[in-house]
Amino acid sequence: MVIFINTLLFFIEFAGNIYISLVLLRFLLQVVRADFYNPISQFIVKVTHPLLKPLRKVIPCIGRQDTSSLVLAYLLEFLLVIINLAIIYLFLKLNTITSLLTLFLIALIKLIELVFYLFYLLLIGAAILSWLAPDSNFAPARLIKHSTSSLLSPLRRFIPPIGIIDITPVIALILLLLIKSVVIGTISYFSGVEAGLLFISGG
Repeated sequence: MVIFINTLLFFIEFAGNIYISLVLLRFLLQVVRADFYNPISQFIVKVTHPLLKPLRKVIPCIGRQDTSSLVLAYLLEFLLVIINLAIIYLFLKLNTITSLLTLFLIALIKLIELVFYLFYLLLIGAAILSWLAPDSNFAPARLIKHSTSSLLSPLRRFIPPIGIIDITPVIALILLLLIKSVVIGTISYFSGVEAGLLFISGG
């Protein structure tokens, strides 16, 4: 039973995080003004549109930022936490009942972690492209370049390439790891969210 529940939780978490990542990517692509007609951009828009359309009727944009995308990502992460804890409580008979505020904070921490993981993947992709195919014009390559340009451009002003190797994606990755550790650690410490709760909720 435990193996089955763990497997079920894994697939629920995996599927949920994939969709939440697409919602976050939609927000990011709008922020960096990536090519809307890129095939991958079009795919992300079509997949996320059904849930975003009704939300936009009640949540206006702030400036040019698609606020509803961030709200949807958080709501989905919160729902994912509730589902995971409910499954653990119902099937494994473990007491996962906690305050609503704690659940909100768990969802916030997990969403922040997902944002960082998303940037990790994009930076790894940018590093591979800069080393192996710097002039690639394929749709995924263009999207990765647009998504990471805001992070890498400031670094490139101070860190020149070593020969033909651009090391700024690696530097940015290290900086993000440090920032993530500080941000998550600070929120967890001051909010009192226990590591165990993050663990059982799929964190």
